[in-house]
Amino acid sequence: MEIKIIPKEDYNKMSQIQQAAYASSFKGTKDEIKILSDIFSDFTDNGDIRAIGAYDGETMLGCVLYYDFQTNFHQEIITTAGIGSLAVDLLHKKKHVAHALINHSFELARQEGSDLYYLYPFSTKFYRNFGFGYGSPMYTYCVAPKDFVDKGDKSILSYGSESDYEKVFELHDTLAKNTQGMSMKTYGDKRRIREMKMGKLVLAKDKEELIGYLIYTQKGLSESNNQSQKMVIAEMFYSNSKALNAFGSFFNSQKDQMDYIQIATHDGQFQQLLNNTCFVPEPKTMDIISLKVADKSLGLMPYALEPQNLLNRLKVELSHQLSFTIKHPRSENKTAVVGQGDPISITLTINEFSSWITGVITLKELFDLGQLKSDHPELLRKIDQQMYFESPKSLTRF
Repeated sequence: MEIKIIPKEDYNKMSQIQQAAYASSFKGTKDEIKILSDIFSDFTDNGDIRAIGAYDGETMLGCVLYYDFQTNFHQEIITTAGIGSLAVDLLHKKKHVAHALINHSFELARQEGSDLYYLYPFSTKFYRNFGFGYGSPMYTYCVAPKDFVDKGDKSILSYGSESDYEKVFELHDTLAKNTQGMSMKTYGDKRRIREMKMGKLVLAKDKEELIGYLIYTQKGLSESNNQSQKMVIAEMFYSNSKALNAFGSFFNSQKDQMDYIQIATHDGQFQQLLNNTCFVPEPKTMDIISLKVADKSLGLMPYALEPQNLLNRLKVELSHQLSFTIKHPRSENKTAVVGQGDPISITLTINEFSSWITGVITLKELFDLGQLKSDHPELLRKIDQQMYFESPKSLTRF
């Protein structure tokens, strides 16, 4: 099996493999193959994206898109890597094609100086076997418009147009530089906005300064009930509470038309913006006398390619030296050290290390869950307080 960059003449074959692997996302038509091929060409010509294939002679067995990112890692912008659209030809399943493509992408990332790697999983179990950890949770709220607090100034809102796109991208990247785990706008993300056909862009401006934006679409609840609608928020970013409150009032004003507003966020305190906590599609009172307010899901999975390099980037002062023994499900154990002073030994898997180093979970929480061993567990809470990792927030799609 040979792993190599896919030549342009094979993009049609790559598109066919993608169609079959993600049948629910594609129509499966011949015309679509040309459309997908053109999109892949655009990605690889203009974006930080490479199409990589696994071949047996002239036969393409599988393919993947390899991405370069610029990501905020504890207030430092670092180079990160990731893959998307991993697909194997249906005739060549169970030949370890996916494994070969993933391992090749790991080596490529290391060669190019990426210490951190991300992907969206089709199966968390599959990717945990490679060392990936769980990422930060995403909360999807479905809120009746009347339940949003109405205290914002909607007069600062206006519709945007193509001429506003560059300022929108600039605002996003400014926020990314100050938000742990957030990546700079990728070419694919920018293309998605430039090429959108149904989404509408709403801007929040304070004295001509852009302080927030959101992109939404309107959808019928079902084919048989297209008079009932929901508003789906594809993106919502804001630099201050003035923009956020204006968006809340905008949502509130839709109560005569929209059944609910659907919005995904990493903010576990989003309910603070609501007058009432009712998850519209299926309101429930749980057994422990609590009200359902959102659906919880997991998105990006992180993988610490080079643990020691990531520890070296941390700008913290510790009263102890942390000596990590990091177990890997597919390769040799690694050791890594950070801090000075009396040593504390910590043993955990690369999965849990990856989640911890990116701010998803604390050392004390891992110990309480039985996923970490230490000779001084009583000091873990103190170490967590000294390090204080913010939870990562990333909405980059790939």
